[in-house]
Parts: sequence; C-alpha cells; structure tokens
Amino acid sequence: NYYLPRVVFLELEYRLPKQVPNSGWFLHRLKPRVLDIDNPEIFADFAPNLGEGERACFMLARETGIENLLIDDREARQFAESQGWNCFGTLGLMVKAKKAGLVQELRSYFATFAALRRYYASGIRNHVLHLANKQPL
Repeated sequence: NYYLPRVVFLELEYRLPKQVPNSGWFLHRLKPRVLDIDNPEIFADFAPNLGEGERACFMLARETGIENLLIDDREARQFAESQGWNCFGTLGLMVKAKKAGLVQELRSYFATFAALRRYYASGIRNHVLHLANKQPL
C-alpha cells in the first residue's frame, strides 16, 4: 500500500499535467491514496530546513506508522534515515515495478526524465537497466 499527503498530491495535480501528457489517469489513481495530516499545528516546526512536501511525508509517516518512504531529495533522505525510515528513490521504484511486471520497459522513462530536466548519471541509468535485466544505453 502507498499513501501521500494532500500537499504533495496538490503539487502533483498542479505540475504533472503541464509536464506529462495524459497524466490524468495517474492523478485519478492517486486520489484515493491521499491522506490529511492529523496534527497540522506541529507540521511547521518539523524538519524546518526541508521542503513542505517532504515535511508532510514525514508527518504522515509518523502518524500512520509507515516505514518505507519514496524520497529522491538527498537532504530529506538523510533526515528520514536518521529517523529510522527505510528510503528508496524513483529509480528503485522503477526496478521494483519492472520486476513485478507493472511496466514493460524502462528506457522511455529516462527520455521522459530528461525532457523534465531530471537527469541521472549514465552509470546509474545503466545499473538500473542491469537490475531490470536490460542492456545498458
């Protein structure tokens, strides 16, 4: 199971349609997984050096007992791991999705990431492709 805080969903709802064509299906599938933070009054003081989305994820994890977090931001990941959460990033999620048969191929995702100005070093890209039993780029 997966969940995301409302503030993260609202950011995705605003940004994704501008960046990814036909992303409505994805947002529709996420909507039932959106949760509100029960104690927003302590939210502002929690990990104040991190972004609002990261802080909301941590608060939600703390309130719900979630142990695994999808985090790409280096500072946020370091903070999460220091608090005992298990972290994985977008690339780790892609490998899991591929191995579970949820996506057919990974190469096109790297092109999409590049179009969104989200770049990964060739060594990392090739390692992910290797983990998914695919030839490197």
